[in-house]
Amino acid sequence: IGEVGRILGDAKVNIATFYLGRMAEGGEAVCLISVDGEVSDETAAAINSTDGSVRVTLTRIRSRLADCIQRRLAGELS
Repeated sequence: IGEVGRILGDAKVNIATFYLGRMAEGGEAVCLISVDGEVSDETAAAINSTDGSVRVTLTRIRSRLADCIQRRLAGELS
């Protein structure tokens, strides 16, 4: 947890939420992190190279509000 936070901090990426869990006691953990901003491929690779990391997957999830704001700014909505 600390190493992932340090890597994101060094990249100037703010953690908005951090969820950690596992299916069974002593089992592999799953970590879901939402951030304010973009995570570069280099930052994802650094996280993926930490001890115990199995896979890092970047996913962009946009809210309907964010989509509406972007479309309004682009002049698609009046």
